[in-house]
Amino acid sequence: MRGRRSEKERNKARRRQIFFRLSLFLVIGASVGRLIVYWVELGNGFPISALLVILLSIPLTLFVQINLHELGHLLFGRLLGYQLMYFQIGPFSWQYQAGRMRFSLKASHGYVGACGMLPPPSELPMRHHLGYFAGGLLVNALTLIPITWLLLITDQSQVFIAGSVAALVTLALILMNGIPQFSALQPNDGQIIVSVLRESPLAADILEAYHTSSALAAGIRPRDLKLSKWSHDRLKQPTAIAIQLLMVHYFRALDAGCHEALNAYVRQMKKYLPHCPTLLQIPLHYELTYYHCMIERDDPQARHHFERVQSVLADDFDINGRRVLSAYALVVLGDDARARKYAQQGINAFDSFPLRGQAKMERSLIKDIIGQSQAASASVGGPPPDVSDQDDQPPYTP
Repeated sequence: MRGRRSEKERNKARRRQIFFRLSLFLVIGASVGRLIVYWVELGNGFPISALLVILLSIPLTLFVQINLHELGHLLFGRLLGYQLMYFQIGPFSWQYQAGRMRFSLKASHGYVGACGMLPPPSELPMRHHLGYFAGGLLVNALTLIPITWLLLITDQSQVFIAGSVAALVTLALILMNGIPQFSALQPNDGQIIVSVLRESPLAADILEAYHTSSALAAGIRPRDLKLSKWSHDRLKQPTAIAIQLLMVHYFRALDAGCHEALNAYVRQMKKYLPHCPTLLQIPLHYELTYYHCMIERDDPQARHHFERVQSVLADDFDINGRRVLSAYALVVLGDDARARKYAQQGINAFDSFPLRGQAKMERSLIKDIIGQSQAASASVGGPPPDVSDQDDQPPYTP
């Protein structure tokens, strides 16, 4: 009964979100149409130039405002003592690795902008974090001041149309981020701000997830984390934050070798896997592959989950991705050499993993895989082969 009610509530929320976005797009479309009429009324004839200005202004404004939004989070976060983990503007990416910031170029899709930060290690009052969560919206809102000033002083019709489009797109982004709602189970800035002001359970979960990430980045292993007691009520209406916390509880049980708790968390992961968007499904499939390889020794289930993230794992050279591949190669494929190859790649990636505490757990799990691989090789006679110089091989394709 509870599940049916939760599903109804999720569907209702989805319908509200679709209605809100359609209404917003209709208003923007009507406004753009009015700008074209304005252009014609000025005696400029068929509005080819106006259409070109509009078509160029929309993507340019989206790119600028999305990245200014992330910059707002960065600036307010630094003022509040947050630690920057990664920042991306289009293809330009900065990521904190092995104690220092590294620059790289990454292929980007759409109007990519991203900012990931961790709060200061000390416990702070919930409302202290409001500046960070609201920083992006505040910067977007501030840009409306120069845009409005430009519209008031210009006598150039093309500049007026470009400025009007920029103002409309900016206002639309502010409304989409500021009006409380969920998108792909992820709360937007407005939802987080309202939750913090109300000191709701969602805000408590968000802050616990942030502080947990901060502790892991500081080198605390999952088994040593201080977590609030897990409540299955968190997943009556699953959010990305609740699923993230479920993963943290799973890691703590895995690191501590507590199989009873581990089994309970795995059941929860499987229950809510169908409700998760693709990006949230990936880490769940990772861990379910590992669990069915190393804990349950269930080859069919391990294959089932592995096949859903096989292409992602092929390009994942982080320590956690190599750990999953190593376990799969050892248990499902029975390929000791390949298992040790992936294991060594994972250990080599230890220093580049941003969450040092999790990396310590990953290294311990990988060493266990290596130990089991060596034992398997010894049981069939002869010393284990040296695979350190072997050419890298792609993951197994069933």
